[in-house]
Amino acid sequence: MNRKLVTLAAVALFGASLAATPVLAASGDIVSNTATLEYEVGGTPQPPETSNTVDFKVDKKIDLLVAEADGAAVQVVPGSTNRYLTFTVTNQGNDPQDIGLAALALGTNTANPFGGTFLDNFDASLVGVFVETAGGAGYQSGQDTATYIDELAPGASATVYIVVDIDLAQVDEDLAVYALVATALEGGSAGSQGGALTASAVQGEDTVETVFADDAGTDDGPARDAKHSDRSAFLVATATMTVDKSQSIDDGLGGGFAIPGATVTYSMDIDNAGTATASGIKLVDPIPANTKLKVGSGTGGSGYEYTTDAPPFGVATDWTYIPAADVQGADAAVTGIRISVADIAGGASATVGFSVIIK
Repeated sequence: MNRKLVTLAAVALFGASLAATPVLAASGDIVSNTATLEYEVGGTPQPPETSNTVDFKVDKKIDLLVAEADGAAVQVVPGSTNRYLTFTVTNQGNDPQDIGLAALALGTNTANPFGGTFLDNFDASLVGVFVETAGGAGYQSGQDTATYIDELAPGASATVYIVVDIDLAQVDEDLAVYALVATALEGGSAGSQGGALTASAVQGEDTVETVFADDAGTDDGPARDAKHSDRSAFLVATATMTVDKSQSIDDGLGGGFAIPGATVTYSMDIDNAGTATASGIKLVDPIPANTKLKVGSGTGGSGYEYTTDAPPFGVATDWTYIPAADVQGADAAVTGIRISVADIAGGASATVGFSVIIK
């Protein structure tokens, strides 16, 4: 292929690319049209006749699209803060628009927008609705602070977050459904939020009318209301922990009697009935009165710590004591044991234990 043909081919491809991204006419643009009549008489061309010119002004099209960007319910844990749902808001109209934003907490028993059997049963504590302004992925507290979209250009999109705190009292599989409702506002003045729009009631060729052309969203009422909305949800996923304790006694005589010198072994079954993995697990147990810890008897844990402080144990308890076995293999100075346990996934369990000797 010669250079000229290559150039023509490139122009053709570039033209196709441009055609694939249509640009909307801006409101106020004047579209004019004049026709020319050509004719012949007896085979002789006659002077063409030109029609009158007709024109109209392009009206303002108001058309928003809100779409959730999470793809699934956002998993949260009780007590977490600044958790967020993510949406995109697109200006499908033909003029820059300011866009107001509001979070709507859906009512009890609202279905999960992503499917499944869970229904809405709580409202989180709303922190606010914020526009992505700092750049980077996800909501950034103190940086993404804009509460409305300023001068969103035709065809452009903005990322918006509904930000909440999750109460510590929420439990596994609780669901909170929210909708983001976006409202088109007057544009044209950067840095200040525009006022409400009013749809034009009549059509005029020489004036710019405001036409609401939006579809109905999930929660903003009928179509053509200058609003649009979509839903997303928070799903609590946490560990639901239980511990069941049992004991066995070895008196050295085969009878299982609780006599001085007998060994009592405690066994703790730890279950996670939740959907999230539990981590940082520590089981704290005071050494019972009239017994002493059997040194080296810990089982099932990933680490063991000891204290000689008086119970009840708290944040000030010193867990650095190292047991020293006496002639019976026990340490009477130990008042408590703290057993570290490896992570337990949802639906899994672990067993730990230790022994004491009756004094």
